Amino acid sequence: MPDARCLPGALEHLLRSYCAGEMPIGVALMHLSMATRSVDELLTALDTSSLRREDQTTSASNRLDELRELAFGSPDAWETVRNIAATLSHEPEQHPNAEAAIGKIAAAFDRAVSVSPEGSVALYSLGRPDLLGEATSEIVEFMRRQGLLRPDRVLLDVGCGIGRFELALAPWVARIIGVDISARMLEIARTRCAGSQNVSFRLSTGAHLPDFPKASFDCIFAVDSFPYIVQADPSLPGRYVRDATHLLKAGGNLLILNFSYRSDLTADPREVEHLSCRNGLEILRIGERPFHLWDGRVFHLRKPL
Repeated sequence: MPDARCLPGALEHLLRSYCAGEMPIGVALMHLSMATRSVDELLTALDTSSLRREDQTTSASNRLDELRELAFGSPDAWETVRNIAATLSHEPEQHPNAEAAIGKIAAAFDRAVSVSPEGSVALYSLGRPDLLGEATSEIVEFMRRQGLLRPDRVLLDVGCGIGRFELALAPWVARIIGVDISARMLEIARTRCAGSQNVSFRLSTGAHLPDFPKASFDCIFAVDSFPYIVQADPSLPGRYVRDATHLLKAGGNLLILNFSYRSDLTADPREVEHLSCRNGLEILRIGERPFHLWDGRVFHLRKPL
């Protein structure tokens, strides 16, 4: 959290980044909520930003007005973001082993989903089901364009949370299995997807992917879950990619959307390249940001035929 003495500058920096098109609107309001001490302070920042005085084309003012409209239309957003942010830490875990770190993260997600199911899986949704649905649909459309969704395909969702992708993808594929470390999230996921016969869920220890027969899946994907794998233990991503390679069919895809939350933007591509080489995977995309509603980065790998 920025120091109060630096807060105006921090807010102005966030607003300039948003007005320059560097972050989606929901992501911007999420960051602003975390950087302000009250809703009133957030709204005042939108009204008094120097961008309104500097702007000669009204584009910045229009974007600030859109952000203000979203803030007014999401009256619970500030509190939801703050409460979940206080529950879920993005700092590296300091524990004697990976299992202990994973246990702490699982407990945090159990608490976060009680605050807001939607906010717990995508904080930029601001806890709103409609915004989460729009962001989910954008990712599903991306997967469809990449040829990952076909009626004969079997998918594994790593860190499935409340089952948002299972519900959205069930009509497109033969079968989809979601795994997660949060028992409370899986309870919600099973309820949400009760009417989808080709969907199932497994509770995972988080230390590795669950045991499935070799070459079980056409696609293994992870949306915003790898950052917590990286956070729990630096050795875990290598274990997950190794397990995924074993579980993928020849020609199968490993799609990781956000590898970590590290500030060093060169670290993730380097590590993914290393893991790809070590496991004999082809790199199709690395570090791209194709989404409009979310700032996730794409790491798309494929197991050779």
